Amino acid sequence: MNTAPFRFGLRVALFGFGLGLLLLCPDAVRAGVTLRLLAGPLAREAAQAQSDLRSTAGRIAYLGDSVVYWVAGEEPAGVGLAALLAAELKQEVVNLSMASHGQRMFAGELAYLRGQGVRPRAVLLPVNLRSFSPHWQHFPAWDHRRKADLVATEFPLARRLGFLFEGDIEADAKAARGRARVLVAGRDRGPLAELDAPPAGLPAPEVARARCLARYCAEVACSPELPWLRSNLEALRASTAVRVAYLTPVDVQFVGRTCAPDEAAAMHANLELLRATLRAAGIAWLDLSTALGREDFEHPGDDINEHLRESGRRRVARELAAVVRAELEREH
Repeated sequence: MNTAPFRFGLRVALFGFGLGLLLLCPDAVRAGVTLRLLAGPLAREAAQAQSDLRSTAGRIAYLGDSVVYWVAGEEPAGVGLAALLAAELKQEVVNLSMASHGQRMFAGELAYLRGQGVRPRAVLLPVNLRSFSPHWQHFPAWDHRRKADLVATEFPLARRLGFLFEGDIEADAKAARGRARVLVAGRDRGPLAELDAPPAGLPAPEVARARCLARYCAEVACSPELPWLRSNLEALRASTAVRVAYLTPVDVQFVGRTCAPDEAAAMHANLELLRATLRAAGIAWLDLSTALGREDFEHPGDDINEHLRESGRRRVARELAAVVRAELEREH
């Protein structure tokens, strides 16, 4: 059943209701009431993100995805990466991380800081190889384009109401995922949907290899996240805050054991492209992409990700703290 006409009609009705409130409500509540009615939970997430961003004034702002807050399941008393970094630096670190955030989302957050004149003491920008993959880019629940736009500015009416005419982003993302192919070293390795969610009954080593191809070996050069990374680095270079970017750890040992040599070489070529991008940015950066061993990662054998055990989080916190500390001292 085609529900698009119903969704559009509902959005138009909400538009009319919201516009009426916009005209009738006092200025103090106009923006918040209309925003919540028109965009619901997403608007509340954006409003909370803006509040968190404002709190970074004079503190260290730590952008990131789930790697920054993740604590392994067998570590009930474990401490996340942001808290470990704060302990190393003996300074307040505002943890802005949320699951599946990437460079597109970071762009919205950096735009809000600029637009509102919020000046953190330092900004930390993680660069996660997997966030450039078709696996990440075509996962519908991880499509944060609308949220990034909502976060970017305080209350642009056109942007708030524009979602009525954008179509169904989630449906579009699902359709794009169905069409996506995985290119590795110039070769088409098959449909993303099959590689990222292999059919039942496939031997575990083949499942692991397929996921490595979709998540780490696919060509970063054609990823839509790469221009956002370059834009974010340019924005940071123009900032007055201390800024540090870093490549997050990847379980390269697992990829090397699981994939063919040319496939593992494609992953390393991707990392080298990201290194070159950071090197050209003109800001402090750190390469932790190959710093950790298999024992430092917390993921099942066939479902590789970048979540870290405590040993890995402590190593990252120490290495990152050393660079941030040096940059803070240099600023003084």
